[in-house]
Amino acid sequence: ILNLDIQSIKAGNNANLTIIDPNKNWTFSDSDIYSKSKNSLMTGMEFKGKIELTISEKNAFGYF
Repeated sequence: ILNLDIQSIKAGNNANLTIIDPNKNWTFSDSDIYSKSKNSLMTGMEFKGKIELTISEKNAFGYF
């Protein structure tokens, strides 16, 4: 989509990937907001599909 080079997933390369559960149903809540400001029009909305884990270089973000 963005014409970015795709890196191979192999030992020695920096990891840049996202693990998605496309079938997960979930409700957006204040605990999903990582900002100091907790106001959002999306609070209480239901969604299908959720990012479970994001790996960027040597850092992992998400639920293990």
